[in-house]
Amino acid sequence: NYLRFNVFRPEQPEAVLSALERINQSMPLVIDLRGNNGGSVAATLEIISRFTSQTLLAFSRVSRTDREAFFIEPPGPAYTGNTVILVDEMSISAAENFAAIMQKTGLATVMGVQTPGQLLWGEGFMLDDGSIAVIPVAQIIYPDESNLEGLGVTPDIVVPLDKQQLHQGTDSQLQRAIDFLSAR
Repeated sequence: NYLRFNVFRPEQPEAVLSALERINQSMPLVIDLRGNNGGSVAATLEIISRFTSQTLLAFSRVSRTDREAFFIEPPGPAYTGNTVILVDEMSISAAENFAAIMQKTGLATVMGVQTPGQLLWGEGFMLDDGSIAVIPVAQIIYPDESNLEGLGVTPDIVVPLDKQQLHQGTDSQLQRAIDFLSAR
């Protein structure tokens, strides 16, 4: 099974959830977050909730004045297949958060290359010219007290993209994920 998406749609993860429901829940799964530019915390937690059968602390939002815990609440039976998440230097924000939570909770193996560490909680403000400014207002801190800002997600298995193979039609990172899952 292979699932790729490039954004965590704010409050609307239905397309991803629908795709997860259509696949065999016990078969191996590759979730490809390479080039995913992030999105919604709510969508992130909603998707992760399909991979666990127990309530888990995902992270805390820590600002100068408060700390708020965010939990993963499973809605029903969990996806039980082995899961690999592919990441790269363009997997940012919610994509990094998703990969980190899945990795830290043991729900998936992360594979690829280091993400850039662009994960802060931001508030958006509409400007007079119609553009939006996003101002960081808090950090995301995991249960082990770590955070990703400026550090990124370190893959469990580092697999650089072989551009020569890609030009020849072989995605070396995806192939390594498939090989890894086939061996389990």
